[in-house]
Amino acid sequence: MYKVFVSFFLLLSGWMQAQGIAFRSGTWQEALDEADRQGKLVFVDAYAVWCGPCKRMDENVFTDAKVGAFFNDNFVNVKMDMEKGEGLKLRAKYSVRAYPTLLFVAGDGTLVESVVGYRGPEDLIVAAEAAIKKSIPIEKYESAYLEGNRTPELVYNYVHALNKTGKSSLKVANEYLRTQTDLSTPENLRFILMAAVEADSRIFSLLEQYQNQITALEGTAMFQAKVLEASTNTAKKAITYTQEDLLKTAVEKMKSYYPEKAADFEVSASMGFFLKAKDEKNYLKYCNSYVRDVISDNPLGLIKQARILLDNFPGSRKSMDAAEDIFALAATAAQDSEYYMLYADLLFRHGKAEKAMEALEQAEKIAIEEGEASKNRVESYKKKMGKS
Repeated sequence: MYKVFVSFFLLLSGWMQAQGIAFRSGTWQEALDEADRQGKLVFVDAYAVWCGPCKRMDENVFTDAKVGAFFNDNFVNVKMDMEKGEGLKLRAKYSVRAYPTLLFVAGDGTLVESVVGYRGPEDLIVAAEAAIKKSIPIEKYESAYLEGNRTPELVYNYVHALNKTGKSSLKVANEYLRTQTDLSTPENLRFILMAAVEADSRIFSLLEQYQNQITALEGTAMFQAKVLEASTNTAKKAITYTQEDLLKTAVEKMKSYYPEKAADFEVSASMGFFLKAKDEKNYLKYCNSYVRDVISDNPLGLIKQARILLDNFPGSRKSMDAAEDIFALAATAAQDSEYYMLYADLLFRHGKAEKAMEALEQAEKIAIEEGEASKNRVESYKKKMGKS
């Protein structure tokens, strides 16, 4: 069975982010300066033009929507040819001896992590998460905090570290804010922006209260990015505890403060929620929107979505019919004999032999153009179905 959370975040990244990693141009020092300013690491794809695995990562990994969503949010991303220009110096400095080498570098130029060799999308994200955790001295901040250090700089760094490592920061952030007599100072406004990680929290209410001052200080894009992050975290919590009121809160905050993305967010978050809740009626409602508006021209995505329906609502006539329609859409979009065979196979298993044979006939027509191997596969499958 497909994991609910994987499905939800894959949907969300597809809706909310551009496809793939956005690699920046400019000098190496400019990348370091930007990383230092944003409190991020630099991710470096250290490649050589002749490297086959490098090219496969370019084509299959760096273009992945989920990878792009994660890396664009958490890193300053750079591609560097290690055999010319600044790449020659970096190759020596970071001891790059094989390709691809994936570097995670702090804003001061310190190497945090080096990963050698091809990594698929999931493995690359795991490596990146490990690099982030390794780069944050959370134990140092925690120790100082427990010893009584409450300076704004220490608390800011501690809350930021908790957020980056996926730990709850609300208790520490609230304790700090309650000591402040003026929340409208630039320092406190930035703290609120950083600390508002859940849309159903008191700190998010402060984000709303000081919206005008925060957008004047940091810009609308930063404010809306925080709304998206906080709403996503609240949607995650809604899914975890199956609390529809939290889902509604997340959607409402998006509608209020990020209307351009609110409809997309509602579809992706609702699909994750209603799949976990096993609420077929509502899931199908949002699934239809997702299929129609997002993946109608993505055959592989369509097949995955149909299988989610079949895995999670087995035996349901409505989900079976919807899955058949999605398989048909995938076959039409792909115009590939394999997809028509998949569609035919589903129809056979659902007892619709006549429609299945029609799909196989279409597979035969396409296979003629694809070549002998495809023709043989279709003929073999047709004979098998004729005997069953």
